[in-house]
Amino acid sequence: MRKTVLFVVVIMLGLVSFVHVATGAPIPNELEVQFWPEYDDNQVLFMETVQFPSDTPLPVEVKMAMPKGASVIWTGEILGGPTSQDIQAQPTINDKGDYDEAVFTLTKSRIAQLEARWNGLKTSGDERSLLYDWIQRYEAKQTKFTLKAPSQSTDVKMTPASQTQGSSPDNLNNYSTAPLPLAVGQKQTIDIKYKRSITGPSVTKQQQQQPAQGENGAGAGAAPTDNMGLIFIALIIGGVGFLLYQKIRNRNA
Repeated sequence: MRKTVLFVVVIMLGLVSFVHVATGAPIPNELEVQFWPEYDDNQVLFMETVQFPSDTPLPVEVKMAMPKGASVIWTGEILGGPTSQDIQAQPTINDKGDYDEAVFTLTKSRIAQLEARWNGLKTSGDERSLLYDWIQRYEAKQTKFTLKAPSQSTDVKMTPASQTQGSSPDNLNNYSTAPLPLAVGQKQTIDIKYKRSITGPSVTKQQQQQPAQGENGAGAGAAPTDNMGLIFIALIIGGVGFLLYQKIRNRNA
């Protein structure tokens, strides 16, 4: 009886370990939140890019928070090559009260992206402003915020202050904050101001391309660690448990 109980305990420990590996929620290495005002219309193209560690088992569910009332135009997987090869995913949109949530699944890549239109830009003559209280809804090791300033914009100011500035392939200036270690529930106010004497979008419909992922592309295109790997781990645990049982049985024979 004692041998049988011991054997069952060992097998149960193996199963518990397997379930933990299979269901443990992975934490993204980075979340990038981007604001592209007056990009291809007179409002804001709002984007989020989530990057998971390269060894994250697939498939993995992704949850992204976006401004209330924003209209999703694309969600999917970034593969790191031509944007035409990225995989579009069908999201589930959930009303969370003071924000909206997009949920979809990654199956081939560990980089997820959301693109939405948001009526968050205020205009007064040449003055433009965008004020948003970002609440960290989901875990990420670090979060950064990026502004893509529209064409012919001047006197650009961003809070938190940008740490890096660069030019994008569409000849617009990007301003990015330092990565911030935001805890779930923590608020970070994003305050953007600039001047622009012209109206109209920065790019035409012919120029517009599906935006690529943020600067960090590591992990894109990596070979997926899928459920076969988890099954292999479970078999190893089960095998070790059986060997321990055999050893104890032989010793007590």
